[in-house]
Amino acid sequence: MKIAVYGPTKRLGLLVNGRIADMRDSCALYLQNAEHDPTAYWMADALVGDNLSSILNGGEKALETESKVEEYMRSSSETIGINSEPLLFDPQAVKLWPPIVDSSKIRKK
Repeated sequence: MKIAVYGPTKRLGLLVNGRIADMRDSCALYLQNAEHDPTAYWMADALVGDNLSSILNGGEKALETESKVEEYMRSSSETIGINSEPLLFDPQAVKLWPPIVDSSKIRKK
């Protein structure tokens, strides 16, 4: 998994085929199309959120979901999310941020 934190709101993304795929919106698309989940956005937010701390704190289930989303996006030609939002971004066209700024927000076991 290659991750990126990008954009003005510091969203979580995955590097997929040379582009950044928005993690939460790609997860929602995966859940709707592959899992036929009618609550795709709600579940995507609960499973992976939109920042790195969310996915790390989500534990094994979040990382398993991330892996499925990454595989789905690698083989998909989808570029638009389920609410017509863009899913893919050129890494050179968006602001990239350090993955973790405040490590105190990550739950320690």
